[in-house]
Amino acid sequence: MAIHPKGKLVFINCNEGLDNEDNQWSKKSASSGLLTFLTKRKIDRIEIITSDSESYVSYQKFYKQALAQSGFKNFDCIHFTEDCISNAEVVNRITKTNVVLFVGNHSKLYSLLKDTTILNILHMKYMQEQYFTISGVSKGALYIPGKMICNTTSENSFKKCLELTQGLGFLNNCIIDSQYSQRTGYDKLAYTVVKHHDLLGIGLGSGTVLIVQNGFVGMCKGDGTIMLVNAMDTKHLSGNFKNPNRSFYVKNLKGRVMIDGSTINLQDGGYSV
Repeated sequence: MAIHPKGKLVFINCNEGLDNEDNQWSKKSASSGLLTFLTKRKIDRIEIITSDSESYVSYQKFYKQALAQSGFKNFDCIHFTEDCISNAEVVNRITKTNVVLFVGNHSKLYSLLKDTTILNILHMKYMQEQYFTISGVSKGALYIPGKMICNTTSENSFKKCLELTQGLGFLNNCIIDSQYSQRTGYDKLAYTVVKHHDLLGIGLGSGTVLIVQNGFVGMCKGDGTIMLVNAMDTKHLSGNFKNPNRSFYVKNLKGRVMIDGSTINLQDGGYSV
């Protein structure tokens, strides 16, 4: 009998970035309401997590303001560094929190957290606690699955391959592309999952949230769309597949578009529950 996690995962793609003119955080995503999907209980403790040293202060200010505007009252920010990972106070805060919210560019997050007490606590809480949430916003959402995309954009729209590296291991049969663009992103996502047949590709459009419960039931919320790409049944590859600057052809490549309220089974290749 399969044991399913009691906690949930929340992947959010909303606008976040620095305004080059005054170096202040954009307020667009604060008003989008997407953070309200983190938890229905406004009293829940939320820990904002970033390992981005250059923008830590800005992330802290922005997300504290955004959470307050979304009606939350109990939150703080932790800057993950090698020095703080084993800090007793930080470990205690993670133990007591209800929601962990990863924000910013965490390119070295797995290396920082692997084989640590904190990562073990996060996995234990995810498996055992009904009201526990692991969440990430934009680039912060990339690192939650077992494999994460480590390069999401390219000036060359014909460069297909999205590089994968080790993620935190909370969703092991999917990859999340939170920088997904309908105009150029489908080719990249499709190419990547064709190379990795066992993974379901999920492209989060702007303004969307993917909520995963029981470890496999995914629901789309928000104004945008989510693209699912399933290459598990692909059999034939054209000779151009290995050429990074040419189009490619495969049989049985499947896609699905989710809109607000759509629900799917992530264990069954993305079919409706």
